[in-house]
Amino acid sequence: HGIRFVVQYGASPTALGLLSVGWGIAIRITAVAAMVVAAAAYPLAVRAMERGDIEGARSQISANSALLLGLIAPSTVGVIAISEPFVALLVAPEYQAATIAILPWALVGAAIRNLRMHGWDQMYLLFEAPRAMVTLEFIEAALTALAALIGLMTAGLVGAVMGAAIAALVIAIADYIYLNRRFGLHAPISFYLRILASTGLMYLALRILPQLGLPLTNDWRSVGIAVTIGGVVYAALIAILFPKIILAKLRRRGTS
Repeated sequence: HGIRFVVQYGASPTALGLLSVGWGIAIRITAVAAMVVAAAAYPLAVRAMERGDIEGARSQISANSALLLGLIAPSTVGVIAISEPFVALLVAPEYQAATIAILPWALVGAAIRNLRMHGWDQMYLLFEAPRAMVTLEFIEAALTALAALIGLMTAGLVGAVMGAAIAALVIAIADYIYLNRRFGLHAPISFYLRILASTGLMYLALRILPQLGLPLTNDWRSVGIAVTIGGVVYAALIAILFPKIILAKLRRRGTS
């Protein structure tokens, strides 16, 4: 939340009010998806650690991060694809222009941060390294504030949010390198790429809806149709790109 102080004192309380709407929406959308995975999957890594299966715990954290990305990526990109009608339905008219402008960058920054915090950073808890985790949080706070200030001075409110998103990306990359070298974290890159490919194709499907005779208008019916189509497209692509996992689950259900 350091960006709030930067905008309040670097611009004005009015600018802070305009920021808070889009920033709050972005944080809540990504945090809900992240907490669902963290609450369900982290205990599995703890259980493996308690059994003395350190490599199994590492693998579980890696799998958790892929599952987390699989939820955060489509929810983030999906909202970006329908951001104008989505904002028009949820936000008061005087806040809509600013919210539409900052929401994509706010969503990307929040998604990166939640992927790191509720995915990779579980390694700090698993290997009992709170000091390193606290140090990371201090560095993140300082870098986010600096990047947001530079962005605010160069490109206004949107620049501040862009700066915060870039800071989140830099911290995430540095965090992964550190966790990889110290605790042996290995991200499932092939899973990440397939999830991102599915998300990108889902985004394209949503963007071409108007050309298919389904324009995105400022009503809940239109938004609901878009969300349903996006979900179906994403689910179908995931099934196509992860056939072994899907077939294994179907077999287990068939035998149970």
